Amino acid sequence: MSYKFTEDAQVYAKKMDRLPWSVLRRYERRQIAGLLDGIELGDCIDIGAGTGFMTSLLSSREPRSLTALDKSSQMLEHIQLRGVSKICADCTEDFGSDRFDSMLSFGLLEFVDDYRSFINRCSKALKPGGHFILVTARDCFASRLYKRYHNLIMQRDINVVPEDELERELNNNSFVTLKKCYLFPFNVAYLLKNGGT
Repeated sequence: MSYKFTEDAQVYAKKMDRLPWSVLRRYERRQIAGLLDGIELGDCIDIGAGTGFMTSLLSSREPRSLTALDKSSQMLEHIQLRGVSKICADCTEDFGSDRFDSMLSFGLLEFVDDYRSFINRCSKALKPGGHFILVTARDCFASRLYKRYHNLIMQRDINVVPEDELERELNNNSFVTLKKCYLFPFNVAYLLKNGGT
């Protein structure tokens, strides 16, 4: 996976604090908080944590342990939360087996070259019965604009996986969908359980 976020970490962090992104991020945070209701996070990982916006939400739920994984060390430097372990690694690399009770991946899947391998690694790293919140772009008009933005500005193509194809792959990797919802303007969020034994 290669993207331009590493060199833009400072700019990215500042943009997320400005309109319209600040309003959108607060909305997304509320939606994810709703998916987390009633879930004991235990040992938790934020995959593709970036500057830690969702990591801070996970931290507020007081998991037993919290890991932030991102390919960009510059992004991880922005995470100033106590007790968070930071791992600078590519999400397509192996990050453990039966290691986590819960995981979150927000807005990462569309930047992964081999989404099947990523889902397989998540399934292996999550303990049986563990929870996975996966948020990614869905195919719609707004995501086509998002894709165009990345092509023109970031000079990077993004992969919007069709929902039926994504759900089939999740199923093939022992994930059971507990809840699915759409987040304005173009994301789809899944609350999944690892049904593997």
